[in-house]
Amino acid sequence: MNWTIFFNIALIFILLSIVYYLYFAVLSPNAGPVYKPTPIKRVREMLKFACLEKNDQVVDLGSGDGRFLIEAVKMGAEKAIGYEIDPLLIWESRQKVKKASFEKRITIYAQSFWKADFNQASIIVAYMFPKYLKKLYPLLNKKLKRKITLVSYDYQIPQIKPDQKKGNIYLYRLPRN
Repeated sequence: MNWTIFFNIALIFILLSIVYYLYFAVLSPNAGPVYKPTPIKRVREMLKFACLEKNDQVVDLGSGDGRFLIEAVKMGAEKAIGYEIDPLLIWESRQKVKKASFEKRITIYAQSFWKADFNQASIIVAYMFPKYLKKLYPLLNKKLKRKITLVSYDYQIPQIKPDQKKGNIYLYRLPRN
């Protein structure tokens, strides 16, 4: 490969990443994503707590580096779907999925989950601040056509009590109409 082309592509990628992060950090600090990876031990605990089974389809809202998706498939989920808006994390997670040879069972969408179709899920993973969980709850209650399990780490949905709680892992059965 021509090193000049490689260097130019890398430089463009770095500049776009800087612009992206500056937008969220400076221009729109309240709207941007905050990435804080869940420790892998907690990922496994959350999936076990959600009673993950072989026919489950796991959806991770803000799938980050893909760790929930990969662990869900390793633990037997039929399919795992992630929604992520950070281009660097999308690239990283897709590389990890490829390395694990799970491309046929894991899909990562480069888009916000706010307009996603949640009805494909049997388990939804949400590691997000309470202000976003507060917005997510009515959306799920409105969009879901069947019961799902939502599992959250560190933060609970402000409007409702969890159906189950184990330390700082919260489990909800939704929708609640």
